[in-house]
Amino acid sequence: MSQFISEIGKRIDLELNVLFVSQPKESQFGLWNTNVCETPQGDRVIYHGKLLNPQKKYQVRATIKQHRILGNKQTTVINRPKIQKVSAQ
Repeated sequence: MSQFISEIGKRIDLELNVLFVSQPKESQFGLWNTNVCETPQGDRVIYHGKLLNPQKKYQVRATIKQHRILGNKQTTVINRPKIQKVSAQ
């Protein structure tokens, strides 16, 4: 796990490559998506919320919400991302 993805509650800048998006789920706030992303360092990042485009790269500033092990991979869950730019792969 990279050093920069560390403290819960910390606001950080990330470059995210969207790997895939799961099926939308219904909640009391409407539909939300699970965007599964990876940083250039290979860290797995998940963002629940607005749909991101698969196979695109995003620059985001987000808050670290929690860390989980999904499958056998350490995963960081982020929230409140401010998306700065999108580029094609």
